[in-house]
Amino acid sequence: MKNKIIMSVSNVLKIKGIGYVASGHIYHWADDADKSPQNVIFLSANCKASIQPIEIHNQSRPFEINDCNFGFVVSGLDKNNIPKAGDIMVEDS
Repeated sequence: MKNKIIMSVSNVLKIKGIGYVASGHIYHWADDADKSPQNVIFLSANCKASIQPIEIHNQSRPFEINDCNFGFVVSGLDKNNIPKAGDIMVEDS
């Protein structure tokens, strides 16, 4: 499999004071994938974005999760080209 990270988007929400939050199901997270990727591509929307590291109680957490639902803050999205449910997110290499 070429892409190290593959996630199916289930929803993208705009949260006041935070920005856009994408959630979805991670189908594949390769062992050699970056544990906290910075840049991603949403394929159907054909847009690039940055994601912020996960923090739980102000402590950074790695992204190493397979076959789970997941949500994270996304920045750099064009408001006229927001990913929709069913879009696929992959790591931008």
